[in-house]
Amino acid sequence: MTHYRALSLTPPWPYAMVFWDKDIENRPPGFSHKSFRGAFLIHQSGVKSRRAYDAAVKLATKLAAPELVAAFPMPPYDEVRADGTGIVGMASITGMVQPGESGRRWHFDDSVGFILEGAKPLPLIPCKGALGFWEVPWKIAAQVDGLRGGGG
Repeated sequence: MTHYRALSLTPPWPYAMVFWDKDIENRPPGFSHKSFRGAFLIHQSGVKSRRAYDAAVKLATKLAAPELVAAFPMPPYDEVRADGTGIVGMASITGMVQPGESGRRWHFDDSVGFILEGAKPLPLIPCKGALGFWEVPWKIAAQVDGLRGGGG
């Protein structure tokens, strides 16, 4: 069985990663996992509020390519809230940019930016998340391996 780590993100950011080509994950400069590289699972945490969700969707829509926004409309707040929390995708971290360095549209100038590649959706696998990168329980890892055809 494959060993996985996951990163919990509040909606709509997981959706933007797997459908809208969000190629940077922003974290505060003091984030403790700056050396992490490689594949990780994308965990959708619970939505905080309709106001926070709508504000984040507005920002993500400005940053995303219009053709991706049209092809993959963001799910409404009530649907995302009803879906609950769980693994929704996977991606790889291939590098990092410092605050103010990158010039990439998804990078916020005051944040450390993890460079993402190969993001793809997975069917929702319900589970609780945690802060930072966290170890995925073996039952969840086995489900991911099954979706990926046996692992690796």
